[in-house]
Amino acid sequence: MRLWKRHDERDDLEALLRANRAEPREDFARSLAERIAETAEPAGRRSASLRFAFAAGLTAVLFTAAGIAGTIAYSKNGGNSQSNGGNSKSNSSNSSSSSSANDQYEEKVTICHIPPGNPSNAHTIRVGESAVPAHLGHGDSLGPCPS
Repeated sequence: MRLWKRHDERDDLEALLRANRAEPREDFARSLAERIAETAEPAGRRSASLRFAFAAGLTAVLFTAAGIAGTIAYSKNGGNSQSNGGNSKSNSSNSSSSSSANDQYEEKVTICHIPPGNPSNAHTIRVGESAVPAHLGHGDSLGPCPS
């Protein structure tokens, strides 16, 4: 895009060439248009088949992705498709299902945790077996806190 127009000899030459350019004969242009119209495929057919192919391909990709996501969720759940009673959080501490996910983590131990400096805030927590010695070392006890 030009921000300014410069008038020089090239502009005059360009205008002269455009004004005197050769035009095809009318009968040649008409015969060429007829030949193109005879051999041309209807525009609607081609675009419709391309749209259908695109929609089918996209559907296949989406179904594949949904299948992969479902497989991952199924294996993460250990194949257990039971409902958890409408709760969005699953209570894995009470779960005794045998899934591969349970084998990845160490066993949990229930302790009564008494926070240092705040003994009135004692509460029951579950920690990994490796954390039990540290908790017992600062005064926590095994088992749930008394009510």
